[in-house]
Formats: sequence, C-alpha cells, structure tokens
Amino acid sequence: MSNRDINRRNRRKAKRVVAQKASATALGWAVTLGVVGASTSAMALIAAYPIPNVVSGVTQSFAQLQGKITSEIIVMSNTHPSMIDGTTDSINAAIKVATEQEALGAQLVAENAIQTKQALAASYQAGQIQANIAKKLVDYGARGQGVSPCLVISENSVMDTALRLAADNAKAKVEDTDNAPGRLMPSKEAAVNHRAAIHNKFCSESEVAQGVQCNGVSPLPAADQNSAILTTPKAPNSLAAQASIAYRQNLLGKPDVALPEAVGQTPAGQAYLMATNRKSALNSFPAMSLAYIEAMNELNPDLKDRDGNPMSANDALLETVGRYYGGKDSKEWQEKMIEQQPRGLLAETARMEGLSLYMQFIKHKSYNRLLGNAAALSIATALPLEDDMDSQLNALNSASLASGIRR
Repeated sequence: MSNRDINRRNRRKAKRVVAQKASATALGWAVTLGVVGASTSAMALIAAYPIPNVVSGVTQSFAQLQGKITSEIIVMSNTHPSMIDGTTDSINAAIKVATEQEALGAQLVAENAIQTKQALAASYQAGQIQANIAKKLVDYGARGQGVSPCLVISENSVMDTALRLAADNAKAKVEDTDNAPGRLMPSKEAAVNHRAAIHNKFCSESEVAQGVQCNGVSPLPAADQNSAILTTPKAPNSLAAQASIAYRQNLLGKPDVALPEAVGQTPAGQAYLMATNRKSALNSFPAMSLAYIEAMNELNPDLKDRDGNPMSANDALLETVGRYYGGKDSKEWQEKMIEQQPRGLLAETARMEGLSLYMQFIKHKSYNRLLGNAAALSIATALPLEDDMDSQLNALNSASLASGIRR
C-alpha cells in the first residue's frame, strides 16, 4: 500500500472519531440539559450550534455532570456504610434468631424425645399392669382357684365340724347304756325290768305270735338286735336312736348289780366289785367304738346339706369324698377340671392331698381304737387262765392249811 492510501485512510478515520465525539458531546449535553429526545433532536442541536460552541457546551455540561456524579458519590459514600451496617445488623439479628431457633429446635427435639420415651415407658408399664391384672384375674378367677372354691371351703369346714362333734358326742353316748363303765343297777329285778321295757319297743312279729309280752309289732322290729341300726342315719331321741342304744347294751352284756353295803365289805364282796371293775375296763374300748359308730351316723340339726336337710358326720364325709369320686358332683368336677388353669389344677391337687391327709388322720384314730379293742380281747381271752390260777392258788392254800392243822 502507498503512503497516499495510508494518509487517506487516516483522514477518514479522524473524521469519524471527531464526528463520534461531537455526537457524544451533543448527546451528553442533551442529557445534562434535561432534553429528552430522539437522535433527530440531537442532530438538530448539533446543526444549530457550531462545533466550537458544542465543545464548550459539552465541557460545561460535563463539568456539571461530574459535579453531580461526585455529589452523588459522596452521598452514596456517606449512606452506603450506614446501609451496610443496618443490613449487617439485620443479618446478624436474623442469624441470632435462626441460631436461637435452631437451639430451641434441638431442645424441643430433645424434650420431645424424652416425652416420647416417657410415654413409651408409661405405655409399657400400663401394658405390664394390664397383663398382671389379666393374670391375676385368670389365677384367682373361676379357672385359677379350682372348682367352686368357696363352696369347697364351706363344705370342708362343715365336715371338720361334723367329725369333731361326732367324737365329742361318742364320749357322751358311752354313758347312755345301763352297762356303762362303773354303772351298777340297784338289783337283778331292776336290770331285767329295764331291759324288758326297752325291748317291748322293738318286738318282732314272731315274738308277738309266741305270746311274748309286748306292745305289739314295732315299726322297727328286732332293731335292738340288729347291727344295721348303728350305721343307719337317725335323728336324736328318735325310735331308731333308742334302738341303737339298746343294741349297744345287748352287745356289751348284762348290767352289773350293786351289792348291799354290808356284803360289799366282805372279802367276797370286794372280789365281786373288783371283777366288775375289770369287766367295765375291758368293755370300755368296745363301748367307745360302738358309741363312735352311732355318733357318726346321728343326724345333727346344726349341720345342713345344700338342700337344708340335717346330715350326719358320715354324710358330710361322704359328700366331701363324693365330690371327687362317685358322688353326684364328681361328673361336674371332672368337666370343670378340663377348664382349669395350672394354678387351679395345683389348688385342686392340694385340696385332694389335704383330704387324703384328713382321712389318714381319721384312720389313725380308728386304728388306735382297734388296738385298744385287740388288747381288751387278748386280756379277756386270758381271764379263764387267771381263774384257773386262782383255783390252783386256793387249792394250794387249802392244802397248806390242812397240813398245818394235822401237825
């Protein structure tokens, strides 16, 4: 490229730069003067003023604009820090609130966790209490206490009372007979008449037919000779009770007769009284056993069964044993045992074991009476031997006395 071309290009470039600066100056002047218009107005302004005036106006407007900008910068410099401080304070306050809220939120979370755990523990404890209550209801309800526990306790108490009363009553019944231990009738005639008066109440049809002096056929014929009367349930002071006493009298033998005082002072009288004492002692065991059998079968008005009827000690005992085997309640007992909880089964087992021990105790007392009767029987068996020895002793004494006389 030639120098001419270079110079030509530079001149065109310079003209463009001057035109651009003039346009910018005019535009700034128009902004400074507050004239808002289109580029047409600016061009008109440029056309209206020569370039020197434009430059001067632009310079003046630039100075004004620079002053205004400077003042605005100063104002901004003064207000911006306070705005920053206010914003910073707001941010700090917001951060503080947020921090406090976060701390409060953590505390609330912790408190909620504690409350949740407490509620869980309370719920677990309530569940345990409900489970314990349910267990107690089962253990101590109808299926945990055995079959009819209240009724069983009542009946067991009645049975124990009945057996105790029977034992006491038996002791008194020993004295009901005319041949009770230590009792003596005034005379043989009195003894015979007493027995005859009793037997007249129990005459049989054959006795009446044979002309025996009786009051007619008895409702209980020959009951005073029949052992079944002892085991028959009977009310006190009834005809059956009198028959039972008469049977015991007949079984124990005829009554002993008292001696006149003068006769009783003699050696023979003393021997007789000693023999009666011996007989009463030997008869005391059989007398007690027979009286006990009668007492066990005597109806007691103070002892009632479920229907309100008087019952004997044997009835009470049979009702208790029959509850488990053979009685009218045994079927119901077996059915209800299927429904029992383990505790109820243990309770029933304990009751049956208790009844078994009670029966063993009764058996033990009966065994003691049996031993006494066996001892009395053994002694009675030895009485003939004792009589033989007495006879031999008397013979020896007589022989010794005769030998002394001869000398």
